[in-house]
Amino acid sequence: MKCYVAANGRDPRFPEDIKDYLTSRGFEVIGNPFSGRVSEDELIDLIKDVDGTLAANEPYTAKVFDALPKLKIVSRVGVGFDTVDVKAATERGGIVTTSPVHELAQAMAEHTFALLLSFTKKVPQLNSDLRKGDWRPGYWGKQMTDIYGLTFGLFGVGRIGSEVAKRAKAFDMKLIYHDVVRREDLEKSLGMEYVSFDRLLAESDILSLHTKLTPATRHMINAGNFPLIKPGALIVNTSRGELIELHALVGALKAGRKSLQ
Repeated sequence: MKCYVAANGRDPRFPEDIKDYLTSRGFEVIGNPFSGRVSEDELIDLIKDVDGTLAANEPYTAKVFDALPKLKIVSRVGVGFDTVDVKAATERGGIVTTSPVHELAQAMAEHTFALLLSFTKKVPQLNSDLRKGDWRPGYWGKQMTDIYGLTFGLFGVGRIGSEVAKRAKAFDMKLIYHDVVRREDLEKSLGMEYVSFDRLLAESDILSLHTKLTPATRHMINAGNFPLIKPGALIVNTSRGELIELHALVGALKAGRKSLQ
């Protein structure tokens, strides 16, 4: 059987020995020769004879599935299916899956807090000032925000969101969340409170988004509910940009609200 592996040496989601692992188990492995994004036609030409793929962000569209009758399974190494037309794959007898990686959830949680702390402690700005010879300790202190005691809101507490919640708890923040599924286990272990989506927007000093992009979540933060968000609140979106309506976000920023994506 032939298998396409999207890893090209630049994607940390793929183990370095993944191709050796598959080859040792009888797969003929086709690698990714491209350094940037792959077009539909490039993808079709590359995987026209494969049975399955370990995919990244390639465009698995209806056109691609029509041209690849041998393709049985597309397994995304990552979260979400927004680069795969799942309906088209299913209609043609294909299977689409994701490959959950615990290390990825931890890495994304760390990245979330890297962004959060960089913003609240003004690390990039102060580093730039210092390198320019601008030494103003008193001024810098007034620019920073302490996060302990703030209300940390999460939309989505799956694998990644729950790891973020653990780290927020360690920073002594109040935790509230909204999700389609209640996580009573996390409510007990971390003291999280389940709230409505409107309360999440209204009460969060820091709002962290961790959900898939679907028709239901696309533009879930928009011009209609942006006014509910607490003035001065910080939004950290390490999920998908389209969860937030761009024009509404620009309008909120122009109005003086703080936001980080």
